[in-house]
Amino acid sequence: MVHEVGRRGLLAGGLAVALAAAGCRSAPTAGGGTRPGEIQGPSEADAVRALKAWAAFPVTASPRPLVLVDAPVLDPAGGFPDADGKLAYLAGAFDLPAGYPPGPARAAGLPLIGAKQAAGALVAHGAVGPAGPVGRNRLRVTGIRLGSVGFRTDRGSVPLPAWLFRLAGVPQPAVVLAVAPSARFAPRLPAGAGHDLSLGNATLSADGRTVSVGFLSPDSGTTACKQRYALRVVESPQAAALRIGLVDAADEEAEEEDNRPGICRDASYHRSASATLSVPLGARVLISAQDGSPFPVASGT
Repeated sequence: MVHEVGRRGLLAGGLAVALAAAGCRSAPTAGGGTRPGEIQGPSEADAVRALKAWAAFPVTASPRPLVLVDAPVLDPAGGFPDADGKLAYLAGAFDLPAGYPPGPARAAGLPLIGAKQAAGALVAHGAVGPAGPVGRNRLRVTGIRLGSVGFRTDRGSVPLPAWLFRLAGVPQPAVVLAVAPSARFAPRLPAGAGHDLSLGNATLSADGRTVSVGFLSPDSGTTACKQRYALRVVESPQAAALRIGLVDAADEEAEEEDNRPGICRDASYHRSASATLSVPLGARVLISAQDGSPFPVASGT
């Protein structure tokens, strides 16, 4: 039996839950009603707070810092053959070697960390897992080598230098990004922040100004045909924060658009929305207005 790590688990509800909850609230106006065209989801104030976390991003730096969407440590693909190994991994209970292989100071034009520093990152990554009785269960590191592995960044999946740790009894290695922290940018985000798995990747138009995002919405039956989800953007010199939510029912033009025949057949589950930036995205980071986590974005045509 294979035991998946599932550190955060698939967000079964994801944005659907957040939007369903947001649908119970209205954005008030001075008169006590709702503003036409306002969305019910992350607010503009949320977006401003998210942008503040990226205020120090060196948007003009060359080379541009690496922005990871996922953690710099990748758990073994396929999980663990037994629960004991999984528990030891999640507790950071590793038997490390007495010596470490040498490695280059740079690769692919990037500064690297050594194998020993990577081992420390692996232990720290495991140590944030759920606490539990480990007993004598430990994972022995049987081999370490430098390789190249694809990591998800805000500009898509990129092959990057990585230290691969072979673990006794585990078919696939644990992977630690070898790129030094000096070449990365990771702002302080709220606890639990991370790319919402209910959201698809963002696509950028050829001119760099139009952003399109696919996402999941609640299954609200036939009423979904009378609802429209929209994308709003709040920008700063360093980043652009995306707000996705229900458009207020007072926006009659939007409501008419979603009432066209046949448009709602699949719309209760899969939707997409687009927005236009004031200037091309350039080297700025695309982020979620909800918690500031970076969005992976790909250039379109």
